[in-house]
Amino acid sequence: MARLPSRRKCAQLLAKYNYPHPDYADSKHHILVNKLAVWIAESMREKGARVNVELVDRASLLHDIDQSLPKKHHTEHGKLGARIMREEGYPEIARIIEVHNLDSVLDAKTSPETLEEKIVYYADKRVIQEIIDIDTRFNNWVERHAKTPEDREKILKPKTHLKAIEKELFSVIGKKPDQIPEFN
Repeated sequence: MARLPSRRKCAQLLAKYNYPHPDYADSKHHILVNKLAVWIAESMREKGARVNVELVDRASLLHDIDQSLPKKHHTEHGKLGARIMREEGYPEIARIIEVHNLDSVLDAKTSPETLEEKIVYYADKRVIQEIIDIDTRFNNWVERHAKTPEDREKILKPKTHLKAIEKELFSVIGKKPDQIPEFN
């Protein structure tokens, strides 16, 4: 059985590591990722999938815990958060945070494997300040970050993997990805 923090402890951990940072424009991101991830996990469990909803709940709340901390390169995001979770005594959450980066699906060692890992990875990619579809999310990344055709290609590389995860999750739920409820 995974040792998990309470939701109250999650809030304390986020505050301890200054998330969300006051300058971080998307301060509700982790809340909406959490709502989407928990909905997916609960929907899958209702259909008989063996998924730890409580683990998904806590990991999705904490997935960006390192967002406000200094990093040398964007690829450190997730690795630093995982280290924090290990130091705090939550290794199961650490693994989920470690594999939630966009590019993690491109490497077998870092690709999400468990349902819990896939759910948090997927929910994170569907949320900016609202829930959006995968195509819109990738178009947003390309507009914001692609300076060259090579940049565009690199950004789009994980899209096929993300679509496969989406298909896997929603085939269990028995709904289409555009049938996600609106969350307040």
